[in-house]
Amino acid sequence: IPLSNFKSRDLKQIPDKKGYIESGKNVYVEAKTAKDGSIKYVLHLNPKKYYSERGLLSNYRKDIKNYRYQRRRYKRDSRKSERQNRKTGSDQDGS
Repeated sequence: IPLSNFKSRDLKQIPDKKGYIESGKNVYVEAKTAKDGSIKYVLHLNPKKYYSERGLLSNYRKDIKNYRYQRRRYKRDSRKSERQNRKTGSDQDGS
């Protein structure tokens, strides 16, 4: 769940759906089934515990590096497009 969904806003309106990379910081909700059949929800700030319980810490490290790379690339590309928009917008206003 992206943390941006918890910002104060109109609660009747559903926020736009974003991909993992665009959303930024996230909260992870893990649903576990108990022996009696009830469902227990656990919140995590990062998915490390999820990976460690399953013995997949090496995959966790790879995934984190990959997500970090993708986020940096996304931010770099978005900044580049914003600069181009400002540049083309200022050229049109000055003409």
